[in-house]
Amino acid sequence: MKRILLVVAMLSLAGTASAVMDVPSGGWDQALNITANTTIDLSQAITGTWDTQPAGYVAGKGIYDPEKWAIVFHYTSVTVASGVTLKFTNHPANPPVVWLVEGAVLINGVVNLNGQYMNDGVNGEAIGGPGGFKGGRRGTADGGNGGGFGPGGGTRAAANGQNAGGGGYGTAGGSTSVPGGATYGNVAILPLIGGSGGGGTYVRNGGGGGGGAILVAAQLSIGVVGQLTAIGGGCQTSGGSGSGGAIRLIAPEVHCSGSILATGGPTTGGVGGKGRIRIEANLQDLNGYLDPATASVVDPGDTPLFWPESSTPMVRVVSLNGIPVPSDPRGSLVYPHHDTFLSGAGDVTTVLEAANFPIDGTLEVYIVKQGGARTQLPTSSVTLIGGSSALSTWQAVFPAVNNGMYAIQARAVLPNP
Repeated sequence: MKRILLVVAMLSLAGTASAVMDVPSGGWDQALNITANTTIDLSQAITGTWDTQPAGYVAGKGIYDPEKWAIVFHYTSVTVASGVTLKFTNHPANPPVVWLVEGAVLINGVVNLNGQYMNDGVNGEAIGGPGGFKGGRRGTADGGNGGGFGPGGGTRAAANGQNAGGGGYGTAGGSTSVPGGATYGNVAILPLIGGSGGGGTYVRNGGGGGGGAILVAAQLSIGVVGQLTAIGGGCQTSGGSGSGGAIRLIAPEVHCSGSILATGGPTTGGVGGKGRIRIEANLQDLNGYLDPATASVVDPGDTPLFWPESSTPMVRVVSLNGIPVPSDPRGSLVYPHHDTFLSGAGDVTTVLEAANFPIDGTLEVYIVKQGGARTQLPTSSVTLIGGSSALSTWQAVFPAVNNGMYAIQARAVLPNP
């Protein structure tokens, strides 16, 4: 009898241990307990390394890690009460949000990482949620409307009366007049990245902002009774809406009787594509509403992967016309917060650096003007200067660039196997 009782006790202990996941949380942001409508200002995050508590750190500020491009919070637990909403104000670098939680997460209310909605007649660009991208701005009777920003930015309307393109992400953006934004990313949501902005129209309307991105990892459990949303920003009339963002949940148990939404924004113009949802849990109780319904639901394995591996391909812009680009570019279109200043119009020679990328691969390079088109250089004009698959240098020349504010984006495309 004693031997049987000992076996039962051992099984019980093993079962308890399996209900805890090794989440690398230091707990130094303490418990997040939201009982009233709250906005967390991500611009207050301290720049540092995600897994190291800075000296004099103030709980609740978060750590912005430029290398990971994420703002990381180390909580002991998270509770959002019923009837209240938690939102975020973006950091200047616009990184996504990461919650590393020692205990459990329970969302009875709403956690909102949606892109901004764009109303008729409003100037400027609709911002994305944290980790999402801006929509293109509206134009005038003579044009001047903008394409959406981000890897799947929507195309601007080509003429007055046309619909602009919605931003793409997990699915392509749509439009009845011009191409919608393309798909990008992967089902694992590694790296963590949000949705793209929709294109703007003539006169009436700019595009909606892309939905943001969040990773929630908890050692005990995650429960969504209310709503967790990364919805693309919608827009009125014929503008392109932003695509949905990204939501990734990691825990031994994930329960959803509420809603987890990463949809494109509403519009009568160009429809934004769906974002991405990934749930990694040993026990998945998902009786609520998930959109997209094609969410990736998997066992997390023994050691969940929180960040892209060091061998992951990457590409970055190094210089423009010989002027270095900051290692942590902000992509701001507001003077004087731009990353690099070039004097005068003309050709712009862009030097890029790719790591862990085969030299027979393809780099796609885009330029998006504020109040202008989103333009991709022909891939044949993006040439290899030198290096190897470990680290290579490439060059692209944008011809006859006019004066104005621009964002340059690069994307690495692996060759077909």
